[in-house]
Amino acid sequence: MGTSGRARGHAGGTGSTPAGTTGDVAGGGPAGRVVLVSSSAWVEEQVRRCAAAAGAPLEVLDPRGPGGATPAGALELWDASVLPGAGAPPPAPGCRRLALTGVDVPEGLWRAALESGASAVLLLPDDEDALVEALLEAADPRPADALVLGVLGGCGGAGASVLAACLAGAATRRAPRSGAGPRVLLADLDPLGCGADLLLGLEDEAGLRWEDLRGVRGSLRPDVLEASLPRRGGVDVLARGRGALARHDVPPPASAAVVAAARRSHDVVVLDLPRGARGAEHLLRACAPLLLVVPAEVPAAVAASRQLEDLARGTSPTDVRVVVRAGPRPTGRLRPHEVAEALGHPLAGVVPHDPALAARAAEGALLSRERSGGGLLRAAELLEHLLPPPGRAPTGPRPARAADPAGGAPARVAAAATAPPGWLPAAGAP
Repeated sequence: MGTSGRARGHAGGTGSTPAGTTGDVAGGGPAGRVVLVSSSAWVEEQVRRCAAAAGAPLEVLDPRGPGGATPAGALELWDASVLPGAGAPPPAPGCRRLALTGVDVPEGLWRAALESGASAVLLLPDDEDALVEALLEAADPRPADALVLGVLGGCGGAGASVLAACLAGAATRRAPRSGAGPRVLLADLDPLGCGADLLLGLEDEAGLRWEDLRGVRGSLRPDVLEASLPRRGGVDVLARGRGALARHDVPPPASAAVVAAARRSHDVVVLDLPRGARGAEHLLRACAPLLLVVPAEVPAAVAASRQLEDLARGTSPTDVRVVVRAGPRPTGRLRPHEVAEALGHPLAGVVPHDPALAARAAEGALLSRERSGGGLLRAAELLEHLLPPPGRAPTGPRPARAADPAGGAPARVAAAATAPPGWLPAAGAP
């Protein structure tokens, strides 16, 4: 059946995996045809189970019958036991063919699979994840081309969660990839934050939370994700929830499956990452870019530099840009370019101090269209560098300025980052 409307789950965390629907792809046409050529009841049972998980309609053909031609763009699954003598015709243009086998590999399988045009041989049940992924692609052919923005606080209280929500809200106001309107997902991965549902007033709204998805392994259907999340201001929100599990890191297999599905189901995915990116190292390379939010203060810049060092020891993101959050008083603060220079990464933009923004967040009205203000406007300006309108080239990040020969604030940050704990050079110190 189709997925029009917004199917709702429950707000409480049960650790259960959501059930899927089959048939038409949400926002698209009929799901792609999947054909299994097999005479083995065991192979058919394995494939039917995986197809049900992926929401892919399955047609089984007996290799001894006429079968008929498979349409271009279909996924063909061939039981390896029938390949050597089946005389399989070559795949139609745009059609993908996979050979399936169990523990007992038939003699001559690899040669037969190669000659038949199969792109891979899957050993069941060990390669079930790969089979489900192939079935998901056939059932939902939308490209996995969403822009993934990572937002990471350089220190505690940097305002990363608020910026992430504002970026998601600003993205909904941009030109969509399709005529249905832009699809934006905000995923809250920070167990130490207040929660995206609190910022947006979604605590009591029904829908999936991370608590419900902790047990997900392998692949997740994009249409199920898209249809099961609460929404505010045009943004689909995957919050942590309010149960005991919300204070724990999201298991990497679950977050990887969600982001992979979201890259098909949405146009823009905004990840509110945990400080130190703990439990989310595997997502860093998917972020293009990773925005590091840093208040314009020496202590904050020092903390951010240490966080960057920790990231460099693991899976270092390829595109890191600095967003500087200005404070209410300029006295004793760094200038934005000084923060970027001290951290060694380009400056993406500056978020000015906005007391009204904090008030809206406290009321759960951060994305209220009736009360939108400076936060969304600044986020929209920042998106101009990251996600330009059609026909306009991206302006790219602002490069960090050349080092100040006299040292100045960047040198003070660098000295503090490598100094013993509790030591901070005074302003003007060499």
